[in-house]
Amino acid sequence: MGVTANWYFEIDVVDGHSVSGRGTETTDTVDFSSVDVDAAAVKAVDLLPDTAAGKVSLLVLKPSALSDQVTFSFKDPAGTPPPPSFSLEAPVVLIGAGAVQLLPSPPLKLWLKNATADPVAVDILIGRDTTP
Repeated sequence: MGVTANWYFEIDVVDGHSVSGRGTETTDTVDFSSVDVDAAAVKAVDLLPDTAAGKVSLLVLKPSALSDQVTFSFKDPAGTPPPPSFSLEAPVVLIGAGAVQLLPSPPLKLWLKNATADPVAVDILIGRDTTP
């Protein structure tokens, strides 16, 4: 028996077009965590228990404070050369196996970097099948 996540989005451009959609994503399990990242710090977060954790079909990253100074990457940002990083100036929502293919496979670990002067919390929601 799976877990069903209902989703909805709406983008309404002022004096312009709007786009909206809704649907469901069914997975075997959903994992949720809220990760605190201190000011001017980097924190590594385990996303999946191991490489046999199954296929991810839903990923949501939502920071408590939206900022281009709060970023995430899938490799240690202290590496040489530094890996690509992506800002959390808006929530990141990937729904469906096709969208999640943008991630490294499998996305075992995530690095959160907070370059602001204040702590930030990042909510992480992952939907996945438990069989690889």
